[in-house]
Amino acid sequence: DFHPLRTQEELVEYSYGVASTVGIMMCHLFGASESWAQERAVSLGLAMQLTNIYRDVGEDLRLGRVYLPMEWQDRYGVYEADLREMQAAKPMSPGYLQMMADLEGYANLAYRKAWEAIPTLSWRFALQSLSRLRYIVAFMVLYVEMVKTTSHCAPTHPRLGR
Repeated sequence: DFHPLRTQEELVEYSYGVASTVGIMMCHLFGASESWAQERAVSLGLAMQLTNIYRDVGEDLRLGRVYLPMEWQDRYGVYEADLREMQAAKPMSPGYLQMMADLEGYANLAYRKAWEAIPTLSWRFALQSLSRLRYIVAFMVLYVEMVKTTSHCAPTHPRLGR
């Protein structure tokens, strides 16, 4: 069952449960078992989950879910009803645009922290899997760029269904 998130802390906890734990598992596969590297894996999971939330606002809304914490909705003056109005072709509000920009910034900070862990991958893994490592890096870059091309500033906003 979906339960609306009240705070940013709850959003981070949710992201940890659905995405960051995978990153911790991957650390062990990559031979990076230090807590420092695992913290960066948690950041990567957070970044990717925030990116998913950013990308999927409209789809999630159609499914009856809003992952934007209530404290953010209060801060930016953007509530579920406003999202539904914007989904029905009402212009996006300045509060919504700012909330999305801040969400993108928060995700980017987490991506930067995650990026620090790349050098900690074991040399054995890196040498055996250099091409895979390039794909991982390329995936991270392309994933962020893909989300930017479907930006909330675009004339059609796929996340809100316009």
